[in-house]
Amino acid sequence: MNTLGVLPAAGAHVDLTGARSRRRRFVEAFGFVAAWVALGYLLPGSDEAYLLMGVPLTARFQLVVRRRPLRELWVRDATATTMDRRSLLLGGA
Repeated sequence: MNTLGVLPAAGAHVDLTGARSRRRRFVEAFGFVAAWVALGYLLPGSDEAYLLMGVPLTARFQLVVRRRPLRELWVRDATATTMDRRSLLLGGA
């Protein structure tokens, strides 16, 4: 059925990329959460280690699974940043 609730004609092409994309994103997100929860069970009593494991896990998910740059974790349309002498001085201060 399409958005109007009408079945497509016989032999008509039905675009399922939206549904597949949503399903894939759901499986990726579910896998990420499942891995993080599993780490919680493997590291009992160590809350700090559990929380710190979320940082590389999130970075790996963004780089490997979603194949997007890390800067998109914070700002969707971010431009690439450069580290010059001024920015190093400001960061050090």
